[in-house]
Amino acid sequence: MINIPPPTADSRKAAVAEAAKAGDKAATMIKDARSKQQKKLRTMQLNKTARPDELKKAGTSMEKVVEKGSGEVKKVVDAAKKVLESG
Repeated sequence: MINIPPPTADSRKAAVAEAAKAGDKAATMIKDARSKQQKKLRTMQLNKTARPDELKKAGTSMEKVVEKGSGEVKKVVDAAKKVLESG
């Protein structure tokens, strides 16, 4: 059996910072995906390749997915921070 020493305050702070950094990266990726999808929907609207009601429904659906994803990222990062800060 190998004994692992408890993390030091510095290593916990570094882990919390990494968790925050990963959360920011995930949030940025979500925003980028949202932006790409909005551009696709806008192109479809301008080219009239989809009906306006379908575009509105797709936009609403996309916003729900983005909201859910952002909420999940925030929840995971907050939980990780809480665990890491509690030591």
